Amino acid sequence: MKEQVGVTGTTAESTGEKGQTHSLWAVNRKEMTVKGVRDVVSFDENMVDLITSCGRMTLEGRGLRVTVLDTAGGVVSVTGILCGVLYEDTEDGRPSDGQSGKRGRLSRLFR
Repeated sequence: MKEQVGVTGTTAESTGEKGQTHSLWAVNRKEMTVKGVRDVVSFDENMVDLITSCGRMTLEGRGLRVTVLDTAGGVVSVTGILCGVLYEDTEDGRPSDGQSGKRGRLSRLFR
């Protein structure tokens, strides 16, 4: 039996700034589908860095493979072992107004 998990609630959908729906589905931490993707910044076997309608999103894991890459349709699918998901407040990864210059441990990877 496959267990399907959304980020929040059943559908994990939210509406971003421009009205595009964003959602993340994870099945047994091995298959992930992200909708509302505007751009793929980078990816490798340990990380997938995306710009979504709700801001910058980073998937962390092991053995990650992008299996569907449809930025025109706003869909990215990834297989591998999902270890974590990180959202940043701004699309370009810079802190929003009123925050300190610290962005967490992932920011050090992008220097």
